[in-house]
Amino acid sequence: MVADDALHSASALYQAVNAELNRQTSESPYVALGVAAGIGFVVGGGLASPLGQALLRASFRAFGGTVLQTVLHASAEAVEQHDSTAK
Repeated sequence: MVADDALHSASALYQAVNAELNRQTSESPYVALGVAAGIGFVVGGGLASPLGQALLRASFRAFGGTVLQTVLHASAEAVEQHDSTAK
């Protein structure tokens, strides 16, 4: 039962985060392109360079709070949906 609840919670969290990302992507497509470029830069090993490290620090200062707030909000919504369906 615990494994089923954990799987359901993870699924609900994924769906909430996915819905929020889809909404943000449709509202701000250029931001989505910037995020995709940033992820590509990181995956490509760009953080090893001094430029990459400076960009990372600047990105966290500019967007870290917004990203954290979005993830926490989506998590809270997923928990609320799970609690309402469990009752």
